[in-house]
Amino acid sequence: MTDRKHKATNREISLDDLAAMVEQAAAKIIRLQEEVARQNRQIKELEQLQEAVRQDADWSRWFRQKYRNTVYYPVIEKAFFDDHPQHSTSDDQAPAGNDAQSQQEL
Repeated sequence: MTDRKHKATNREISLDDLAAMVEQAAAKIIRLQEEVARQNRQIKELEQLQEAVRQDADWSRWFRQKYRNTVYYPVIEKAFFDDHPQHSTSDDQAPAGNDAQSQQEL
């Protein structure tokens, strides 16, 4: 018991030191709250972007499924890759529907 009392007396803090610690803690809490708010805004923005990408992917799948075997799909696909070469891969060089039947229809 005497050790605890001895340690407590060695750790006495002045009122000014305590006030400084409280101010530092309050400033840190404010910074952390601001960081949390910033991260929450970023999360919300990312969720909105994710939803937009999901909708675009759904539309793209629907379009591909509906029009893949039409005479127009290879033309539309080629126009897209001409406008957006960064999306073109070696697999994209032969557009979907570019078989003998599609060639006869052209």
